[in-house]
Amino acid sequence: MADQLAPNALRVSESRYRRLFETARDGILLLNSDTAQIEDVNPYLIEMLGYSHAELLGRKLWEVGPFADRAESKEMFAQLQANGYVRYDDPPLKTKAGARVQVEFVSNSYDCEGTKVIQCNIRNITERKTLEAKLERHTRLYAALSQCNKAIVRCVDEAELFPEMCRAAVQFGGMKMAWIGITDTETRMLRPAATFGDDTGYLEDLNLSLDAASPFGHSPTGKAIRDDRPFWCQDFLHEPLTAPWHARAAQAGVAASASLPLHRNGAVVGAFTLYSGEGDSFDESARDLLTEMAADVSFALDNFTREAQRMQTQKEIQRYVEQLKTAVMSTVEVATIISEMRDPYTAGHERRVAGLAVAIGAELALDARAQEGLRVAGYLHDIGKITIPSEILSKPGRISAIEYQLIQGHARASFDVLKAVEWPCPVAEIALQHHERMDGSGYPQGLKGEAILLEARIMAVADVVEAMSALRPYRPAWGIDKALAEIERGRGTAYDAHVADACLRLFREGRYRLPA
Repeated sequence: MADQLAPNALRVSESRYRRLFETARDGILLLNSDTAQIEDVNPYLIEMLGYSHAELLGRKLWEVGPFADRAESKEMFAQLQANGYVRYDDPPLKTKAGARVQVEFVSNSYDCEGTKVIQCNIRNITERKTLEAKLERHTRLYAALSQCNKAIVRCVDEAELFPEMCRAAVQFGGMKMAWIGITDTETRMLRPAATFGDDTGYLEDLNLSLDAASPFGHSPTGKAIRDDRPFWCQDFLHEPLTAPWHARAAQAGVAASASLPLHRNGAVVGAFTLYSGEGDSFDESARDLLTEMAADVSFALDNFTREAQRMQTQKEIQRYVEQLKTAVMSTVEVATIISEMRDPYTAGHERRVAGLAVAIGAELALDARAQEGLRVAGYLHDIGKITIPSEILSKPGRISAIEYQLIQGHARASFDVLKAVEWPCPVAEIALQHHERMDGSGYPQGLKGEAILLEARIMAVADVVEAMSALRPYRPAWGIDKALAEIERGRGTAYDAHVADACLRLFREGRYRLPA
């Protein structure tokens, strides 16, 4: 009977593996461990690269177009034979049509019933990389908008404000250079009132007329002023309107520009012009932010000239500050989404931890500012996990001591990512300390008692409750009862007693429950 069951079990196992191989949403390549010949390739990789199964099968790895860098492919294969493992974060990979694909390449060598097999897992991360680049651009522009709003509050006239706007666009917004031009009503020319970032003399003797009949009257800046609407030039060196300035723009490294009209008491008085070193820099979100920035300048100009309306202008600035807070939270959520894309098994963890941390903070009578800080820190406390290999994050079995040390490093990595940002609360420190324990048994610094921030003590309890309640690749969900029992067990030793009591009250009095 046992002899009959063994072949059946083998067939079932082979069928399950084939089903996983065929339906996987990562590319899988199986190589001959001696010759590097491709023995099988799954449908996802065929679709990703644009080659047919026949074009790939039986050929050596370095004989196939996507891996045609012979030296690197042979070196990789040699490492596989020697070490049984190789990883590349962004190897050169192209489709049959010549399009570049950004991938993570992880390959392992293992024995399968006495036969040595090399399996290459190829994950398409083009979308993630594009999202990261977009997030970086938007984050810089959010920072520039923040600096501009600060300058508007601080400056008393346009002579102070204009240089600050240009500086913010370059130093914080990632622009190559920026300038503000004011119209001269007598000469119908545009006079530079402030510049920043012009290292090549691009703006020297720059003739810009407001008259359409002039050979210099069709610049993007002039058109923005005449039409009283922003002009977005995504390919500066091939835009017919910019032909008189192509040579100096090429020398200055200009690839795209944006020109936004400025107003005083409703009338166009000039323009805010920015130059980017990258083409297609101004997507819809970037346009919205820059349009808002130009609107902020115009409001400031109104404020300078109409002191009687100063209080109304202050209300508008406050509205923009609130919009900035919303924008920052949106950026935080995008960062969380990127993290979840690498670790789908814990998707929603950061949101649930943030919600519970805010509820505990409210129970402890923390003010609204502190509660908002807990929300932001909750969303970002595990952002450092982007530095941990995805195969460790999603590993279904027990992890090794070295792997655990790598995972522990996420708290320090989170701090390193967040410390460069000027948060209104200690977000970076909370992320660094959320695995510390009151008795000093935590990591990474082994802090004790009051040396740990209150917000970090709150985050520690919220993190443990959520993590124990939820499913993980290496264990089933333990449920809320076990999680609360752990908090009660560690009350006053591992966890702050007041924080633990607040958490226990919330759940046991039915005033809070973790969302599904």
